[in-house]
Amino acid sequence: ESTFNDIWAVPQGRTWMGRIISYWAGLTLGPLLLLTALGLTSAGQFEVVRDWLEKVEIIGIVVFLFFITFAHLFFC
Repeated sequence: ESTFNDIWAVPQGRTWMGRIISYWAGLTLGPLLLLTALGLTSAGQFEVVRDWLEKVEIIGIVVFLFFITFAHLFFC
């Protein structure tokens, strides 16, 4: 925690309770979201998205991902 604060030049670290909540959320919600995504994919719930991805060329997907990445870097 303190190493990341030094790297990012954070003047004040998170509180002890804030750290516990963040780590707990990551450890709890991460696997739950992963299992949910796997379950929905295997159940065929993403047929619309899968059909759309098959129609779009790979270049379009790459351009879209670059756009989203740079927009996130710019605005966050």
